[in-house]
Formats: sequence, C-alpha cells, structure tokens
Amino acid sequence: MTGKRCPDCYFTNAEAVKFCTNCGKDLQNILVYFEAPSGGDDIEITRDAVIVHKRNLTGEKSGKKEVFLRSNMEDVKIGRILSQLTFTYNGKFRVYNLRREYLDRAEELLLPPKNPDLEDSSADPLETEYEQKTTRPLFFLDGRNGQVELYDNRVEIKREGLKSILFYGSLTKGTKTIYLQDITGVEIKKPGFTVGYIQFTVPGGFEKTGGGVSSTNDENTVTFDGEKEYKIALKIKERIEKLKSGTSSTPTISVVDEIKKASELVESGILTEEEFKKLKKKLIG
Repeated sequence: MTGKRCPDCYFTNAEAVKFCTNCGKDLQNILVYFEAPSGGDDIEITRDAVIVHKRNLTGEKSGKKEVFLRSNMEDVKIGRILSQLTFTYNGKFRVYNLRREYLDRAEELLLPPKNPDLEDSSADPLETEYEQKTTRPLFFLDGRNGQVELYDNRVEIKREGLKSILFYGSLTKGTKTIYLQDITGVEIKKPGFTVGYIQFTVPGGFEKTGGGVSSTNDENTVTFDGEKEYKIALKIKERIEKLKSGTSSTPTISVVDEIKKASELVESGILTEEEFKKLKKKLIG
C-alpha cells in the first residue's frame, strides 16, 4: 500500500495524518512508503532522502536500512519494463525493484517534471534508442567480489575497492568488458555450502572451475551468496542466450533504417559517397 505507512510499526495511516496513530512517530517528512515486491526491499521516500528498508530471504524485515540523500543521487531513472528504480550514488550504480503500481508515483516524486518547451525536438529517435541500449544496463548483479552489468551488446565486470581486496585478491578499480559475440557460454552455480557464481566463458580463456574458492579470483567470474543474486544471475544468462540467438530483431532494423537514412543524405548532397561508405561500414561492423 502507498500513503502514510509508518516505517517503525508498519501501520497504514490515513493520507492526511501527521503522526502515526499507532506508535506516534512523526510522519510529516514522509512522502510515500512502497512495500517490497517478492524478493525485494521496502522503499521510503521523504523530502530529503530515499530510505531502503532491507528484508531477509524469508521476506521479513531485517531492521537494516540504507539511506540515500536525494541531493546526492545522480542519473535517477524509473524503469518501466523491469519495474525498477535505478540511480548512481557516490559513484556506485544502485538498482531496486518496485511493484508496477508504484511506478507512476515514484516517477512523480523522484524525477523532474517534463517541460515540453525545453525538449529537443530535433533529437534523432534512432540515436536515442541506440544510446539507451548501450548506456543503460538491462540487469545489474552486486556480487561479493565484483559487479556484473549486462547491456544489449556486452557484459561489464567491475572490481572496486574493499570488496576486491577481500574477495578478489587485489585492490583494483577497473572494468572488464566482454562483448556478447565473444561469449561462448555462461555457467551459474547456486549458492549453498559454498558461494554461488556466474562465469562467462570466452575463446582462449582459462576459467577456473574448482568451486567457490577458485572462482573467487577468476577474472571472468563474479561470486554471490544470496537467493536474490542467484535469480538475477539466471535472468542474465537467459537474456544473453536470447540476445545471441538473434531473437531480438530491433538492432537489425535500426541498422537498416540508419543506412537508408544515410543513403538519402547522399542523394540530397549532405553526405559524400566516401562518408556514406565509412558510415555504412561502421554500422554493419
């Protein structure tokens, strides 16, 4: 439920109340409280912050919180397809699932109002589509020894800070990019007595398959120990297989349209034949 839900006792109050009628907590700063979807965390939005109330694997409140000041949140987006709130905080990409019925309210509170007068009507929709596909991850997995971000054309494995030195063996801060056409397989191990992992196989690679300990410092592997991360790993594998099988025809259509448009620019004298050939080679390759 949305509205004045108390984050302390979880009692749902009337929208107009200033204090919780059950425990007396001051609710004047709370704008909305979103209950978690299955396997997610509750999200409280106040005038100054977004507060994530963590749940454990059984779906019960853990009592742990993450507080993000709204003034420090960057690149805030509401994902309609995956029903997610995403943003960058102190340089780290964050993803939280939302129930579909909360998306409009979340967008209203967290995103700046749209001003049609300021929108760039000259923006090329094909360029916008390509930018979204290549700059916004489809899935994000926050593991023990790194993070995995899946895009339409690549996988990025990131190793940063303390997690790297504890679980990967070196204090690194870098990103390894693996393009989908180079991935020959994706192996997933469910966490149990040892950690789970997602491992990407590439030609010429020497992936370590000796279990959790060996996979911890394999450069193409990210380990994890939660059910939530395991489900995300399965989704990443499924999406990669779908993208590589060519079931999605959108990128091909976009390339054809781009070439057609470039050909028209040659006919109108805006592009030279040489520029067209270079552009065509870049689009196809």
